[in-house]
Amino acid sequence: MHRTLRIRVLHDGYNPQVVDLVEKADRNIGILNAVLQKEPNNPGNLYYLARELSIKGAIVEALSFAEKAIELSKGITSYPLRPKIFLLLRDTYVHLQKIDAGEAVLRELTDELPDYPDGWFWLGSHAAQKGHIDEAVKYLIIAKEKARAYRGQSNFDSSIATWKADAAIKQFRQ
Repeated sequence: MHRTLRIRVLHDGYNPQVVDLVEKADRNIGILNAVLQKEPNNPGNLYYLARELSIKGAIVEALSFAEKAIELSKGITSYPLRPKIFLLLRDTYVHLQKIDAGEAVLRELTDELPDYPDGWFWLGSHAAQKGHIDEAVKYLIIAKEKARAYRGQSNFDSSIATWKADAAIKQFRQ
């Protein structure tokens, strides 16, 4: 008998003392641009290019690729990068001081993928920044519950279930 197991592997990134992250991003951008010449409508490649551009600080350019990735990934059933594209789009809007647009992306994420905990967590953070503490706490409690139960294909922040939601609630209530 064979049993298929889904094991999540968390890659915490690279040690900046060992890896030059700017050089790595430049290399990745070159590779992704070449790949996109062959597959211009691949939402995964667009997401990764937007992410690397964001790391380099090319936020406006990253935004255009993230927006295209979210549009092209629409309708792909159970696409594991879709929530990550939403979150990158939110981060990009926040960097550009477009807070309402970032919140709208989170609302779209939680509407489309209501079991994905990170969307609820960040929606709670946005509510708290606006001074809507009761609403923020409500979203953070949802995030914690969703994180405990989440079994989807996309990586998520498991620390939401263990400490992050509780710490945010405590901070926001002070």
